[in-house]
Amino acid sequence: MRKQFALMLVARSMASIIQVVALLVLARVVEPAALGAVSAVVGIGAFLSALLDFGVGTFLLKLRALTPADPRIHAALRLNDLTSVVLGVVVTALALLFGIDPVPAVLLAVWILLDKNTDTQVSIATADGRMGPVTAIVLGRRVLGIVAFVALLVAGMEPVLAFALGQTVGAVYGVVHGKLTTRAGLTRADRFDYAGVIRDSRHFWVAVLSAQVRELDVAIISVAASGTSGGLYSVAMRLSKPATLFASSLASVILPSAARGGAAVARRNGRTIVWLALGSAVLGGILWPLMPWLVTLTAGDAYADATLPAQVLLVSMGFIALCSPLGSLLQSQHHEQFVAANGVVFGVLTVIGLFIGALAGQATGAAIALGVVYLAKFVSLSLRLSTVTRDAR
Repeated sequence: MRKQFALMLVARSMASIIQVVALLVLARVVEPAALGAVSAVVGIGAFLSALLDFGVGTFLLKLRALTPADPRIHAALRLNDLTSVVLGVVVTALALLFGIDPVPAVLLAVWILLDKNTDTQVSIATADGRMGPVTAIVLGRRVLGIVAFVALLVAGMEPVLAFALGQTVGAVYGVVHGKLTTRAGLTRADRFDYAGVIRDSRHFWVAVLSAQVRELDVAIISVAASGTSGGLYSVAMRLSKPATLFASSLASVILPSAARGGAAVARRNGRTIVWLALGSAVLGGILWPLMPWLVTLTAGDAYADATLPAQVLLVSMGFIALCSPLGSLLQSQHHEQFVAANGVVFGVLTVIGLFIGALAGQATGAAIALGVVYLAKFVSLSLRLSTVTRDAR
């Protein structure tokens, strides 16, 4: 598992950094309000991806690890194709509502639907331990995306259009490579019982969907405060985004491993996650004084007011990000219902907290509210995992 995690961590961390750089490049050539609109569409798109995924991506990790030849895997992947198309239509309409021009609106939607489709597909290779193709897909699509974006920008293309087209180029590579990789070792289904797949994955769906509520943050802040506040918060969040990719790498590897290894493995991994979260908070405090310099260096003077939100998120991001692998450990021990219920409660609290925080303190207030809610969620998941694995050695 250590080798798998190391490869996934490197790939996702580098991909995350590249994506952050792409958004910061966009921030330098557009106004905060325009960045806020793009970030809001991307965030809502991530939430809608989880909504229309029906928990299939996470369900496939466990199903493939335990029963590799299960025909439901084929049916789940076919369902993924259908829901991705629906996602593209919805995101296109959403982007137009946010005032984005029609062509970049369509391209943003295509990028988001292709990325969603690819992320679900690579669950198969991840559960199989085939980390070479996963690494190439996760990292390759981001490298191609930023190279195309910068080239188009240098060529004089309008910034938002260049960003959307560049990301779409990378996403096309990702989905093609993903489909070629997934075909290996796939047991074909005689019939596609989509309702059965959704029924089996429903608890994973609720957990993932409630966790993705956080992706609505920029949209909520833009409504509660202003588009400019949303843009400032977006920069702050992007600077701390690599921590969430570390967590998603850990979660995607840890679920199949703990499902095979039992309660003792889950308990040991849970303790490690707690120490990682505490260490992350300490590291955030150490790096706190560097954020004013980092914000202006990466995003420019127009985003100087993003400094304090970035500092708050830097300290709290360990707890925010590592809730996901804690939930995966509980799911591996057949506590999917608890993770789902926990996600619903804290998903509602996240929306309420972001809205009230943005009203009271704009981007900074929203960052503080998000940190408080996720700290409480982290503690609740940690205590539950400790309880259910108490007798494990």
